[in-house]
Amino acid sequence: MDASLELGHPLATLRPSSHNGPGLRVALWLKGCSLRCTRDCLNPHLLDPRGGHRHTVEQVSDRVRSIAAVYPRLKGLTVLGGEPTDQARPLAELLRRVRELGLTTMVYSGYTLTALRRDVDGRGQILAHVDLLVDGPYMDSLYDETLAWRGSSNQSVHRLSAAYSRADLERAYADQKKGCTISVTSSGLVSITGFQSRPAVESVERLLSTALGSPSDG
Repeated sequence: MDASLELGHPLATLRPSSHNGPGLRVALWLKGCSLRCTRDCLNPHLLDPRGGHRHTVEQVSDRVRSIAAVYPRLKGLTVLGGEPTDQARPLAELLRRVRELGLTTMVYSGYTLTALRRDVDGRGQILAHVDLLVDGPYMDSLYDETLAWRGSSNQSVHRLSAAYSRADLERAYADQKKGCTISVTSSGLVSITGFQSRPAVESVERLLSTALGSPSDG
């Protein structure tokens, strides 16, 4: 039986984003976080492992494959949370399959690279299938708007493979800078990706809530 993942959103809402790593990427949020590493979590609604959307690894990889077929410029998959390594075994399998599609992989974790390499509870098994790792918890007090693909200065971007050189990443971030992607499905589900500041996220959430909740002018 294929292993499954608990997602923080419906599988059908997976879309490419230009603000979650180098190039155009699919951003996937996993549900659940046992680490609870910071009070400044950007996605507090993803901390509870319950109430998510369960899909098999095959279903998720097939969805990524279908997106890649429509978007030939797609570069890879970025996995966020929650804490992705809480689901290390099925995640490692997903990352392996995504790489077989010719795409790169990027993972955000509240654990440091050093901690993941200790492989406590098998969390380190993902590392063999990760090209870029952003490690450490986000902290509002250390927010730095100049950082590439991370919010606070305690976080680091680690190149775990030869997929990207340092120069590659510098060029990619020079093209992107800070930004966000906002998607609204036909059912009204809102997705905001790319923000690295909790206050900024909350401000946009309030604006969207007001706008989407307003009666139609028609």
